Amino acid sequence: MGRWGWRRFLAIFTLVWVTSCDAINNSTATIPPTEYPPVTLIVRTPPAITPSPATLDLFPATISPVDTTENSTPARYPTPTPLSLQAQPPTCYNALTNILCLGMVDNPLLDDVTRLRLQIQLVDDNGLLLNQAIFSSEQRYIASGARVPYRIRFSSEQLQAVGGIAVQVIRADAVDDSVPYVALEVFGMGEVTANGYYEVRAVIINPHNKVVEAVRLYGVIQDEYGRIVGYRAVPLTTPLAGKEQRAVHFSISPLLLSSPYNLSLYADGRIGS
Repeated sequence: MGRWGWRRFLAIFTLVWVTSCDAINNSTATIPPTEYPPVTLIVRTPPAITPSPATLDLFPATISPVDTTENSTPARYPTPTPLSLQAQPPTCYNALTNILCLGMVDNPLLDDVTRLRLQIQLVDDNGLLLNQAIFSSEQRYIASGARVPYRIRFSSEQLQAVGGIAVQVIRADAVDDSVPYVALEVFGMGEVTANGYYEVRAVIINPHNKVVEAVRLYGVIQDEYGRIVGYRAVPLTTPLAGKEQRAVHFSISPLLLSSPYNLSLYADGRIGS
């Protein structure tokens, strides 16, 4: 290869490397976006599926929420820890080989919280426990007044026997000086693309003077009935410098077609040393 041939090769390589950037997904891509794996503790975990939204046949599963307030908690349930965080009943989907449940947790407290954990139980019509999982929130820092999503999967073999689902907050700690995580500012908008994906264009702002590492951006879309129909957690590949703003593009694969979608964004990270 001649002298100019090597230079042409290096120019092409440099162009490809530079354009990788922080664009998580290209809106013209035909390959479904890789789903960030859920954080679950399940005895039997079916393989994850990432089919195209155009061909995925999903529908809300007929699972009723179970009232777990103090005066009506069934005797077979453990007594929930008396915390003020509010776990909303999830929307559950029969996703071919598993039951996918998506819900929200509200923090109405004046304090920010961390280390959120939920216990989710599937019961039959008689209140007997069929399966359960402990969920540790992917969000490391939940600001006062914030709403954060949760997701978890169960085996769909139990769908016919399921009579209800119970969600309980079993841990949430107030943030103190020992917590290294912080909330970040984020705003953005999204639109449905021709191939059925919901394309999100967001900007993350680090309002702090220090570098923030291990940054995650969380995107949730809901339909007109308030049901969560899409969720994705996107990790950034590099830290955010103090006061830095960064544009991030990514796609969410909707579980149900809806018009319009309501988008919620949240971001957090760890203060660098």
